[in-house]
Amino acid sequence: MGLSRRAFTKEFKLATVQRLERGGSIGEVARAPEVNSKVLHRWRREVRQWPGNVFPGPEKQYWAEDESRNWNARSASKR
Repeated sequence: MGLSRRAFTKEFKLATVQRLERGGSIGEVARAPEVNSKVLHRWRREVRQWPGNVFPGPEKQYWAEDESRNWNARSASKR
């Protein structure tokens, strides 16, 4: 049987990113909950990129529908 993926709550992710923003090192913050440093970098990038819509959950998207349509149109035109 394969390993299951751990799921972290939105609150946990935000609290972890706040620790980084307050000056905690990636190594220190990553050790306590045993989270990979690359994951922490990604969480911090997402908080900075989408501050009002961060960590929307598995069924939701970051982009608004019209932005998604524009992205799909640009992708199709490049093919």
